[in-house]
Amino acid sequence: MRTPSWILCTVSLLGCQNLSRFEVKPGEAYCGSLISSPTFHEGLLPAGVPPVLPMRLELNLNALDTEPGTVTTGDSASGLCSGDGLPLLNHSPLRAIRPLQHDQLSQLEFGDGRDMNLMLWMDSTCQGSLLGVLSLMRDSSLEMRIFKPKPQTVETAPPSAQSGFGVFTLTKKPASNCAY
Repeated sequence: MRTPSWILCTVSLLGCQNLSRFEVKPGEAYCGSLISSPTFHEGLLPAGVPPVLPMRLELNLNALDTEPGTVTTGDSASGLCSGDGLPLLNHSPLRAIRPLQHDQLSQLEFGDGRDMNLMLWMDSTCQGSLLGVLSLMRDSSLEMRIFKPKPQTVETAPPSAQSGFGVFTLTKKPASNCAY
């Protein structure tokens, strides 16, 4: 069943944006990887691991204001949580920050090319709760920024004990192409 396009319309200062192009069909997901620049993967990978961290995001447009999907990373063999055989994120529900919807921060805009930005919580399998900023891009791709809080960043501490930040670029594909 397809969602009526009027439901997938958000009101912003610029008017109404039709988000129906972000719908995923059964068997599809948004897949991609962490941007490999050191600036964009701080504290999200163990020391000495190549800067490759794949992600699959299953988007639910009908629940953008509650639980707009789940996210999984493909790092169970070499990631921060691999000691337990787990990926950093394992079908972690994206949870909308409902009180934020009534604050000016909900209208966050940064850079061109974005139709909508959502601030979300997600839970790691071993690193606690993470903050995410999900951007629905005008080219129909997604960007996910992840913020990992820690009390203090100490250069000598292992990445699992440091605060972290990462940016992922994701495009719609058959979920089987995500390979995890």
